[in-house]
Amino acid sequence: MVHPTCAPARLPNPPPPPHRSKGGPAALAMQAAAEVSALKQAYHAVACVRKLLQRQGMRGSDGPISRFEAEALVALVSAEFERRMRAAEATLASMPFDGTADA
Repeated sequence: MVHPTCAPARLPNPPPPPHRSKGGPAALAMQAAAEVSALKQAYHAVACVRKLLQRQGMRGSDGPISRFEAEALVALVSAEFERRMRAAEATLASMPFDGTADA
């Protein structure tokens, strides 16, 4: 059963386009907004997993989730968060902030 504070998962997101240089500043801004939104979703997923695991408590192997399974879930969700963060950072780094781009 899904915890009421958890957002629905939408994994995986499609990978970012290989050529970020195509499109103007508006296209990059839209891409950055989408990637930051995906990053926010992943952050909420990480927080939700951690809360669920804290509430369950780690009582050894007698619980419904073993310590190994919990660690694997945290690692997977954290890796997805990091992947989304790198994608957002790369897009933001490719944006022309110095005013030299044509509007």
